[in-house]
Amino acid sequence: MPQLTTQDVLRLPEPELVAALKAMSVEQLEQHAEGVISELGSDDYSGIMKIVMKALESQPTQTNRFTQIQNILRDTLPNKAHMSDIYQRLASMIMLILMRKYKDILTGK
Repeated sequence: MPQLTTQDVLRLPEPELVAALKAMSVEQLEQHAEGVISELGSDDYSGIMKIVMKALESQPTQTNRFTQIQNILRDTLPNKAHMSDIYQRLASMIMLILMRKYKDILTGK
């Protein structure tokens, strides 16, 4: 699959998106997550990630973390999404980044 732009990531049908996200490196995932966060009115990718990680650390591992991340993004980012699934797509990217970089947070260790 050729290099995708952030707009491509937002437009891909879900089955293609899942395959594309799984094939991306952490750096590519972070680049696209930063792009989506920027489109939603924030240039503070690190700050958003910090908020998400702190929230996940304080929650029991049996909670629905995917939904929790979506809610954090919806509540934290200044611009509201025009596409109904943009928070889901961004949450998917963030979950993959966390799974690859910060496994201890997700496993509750």
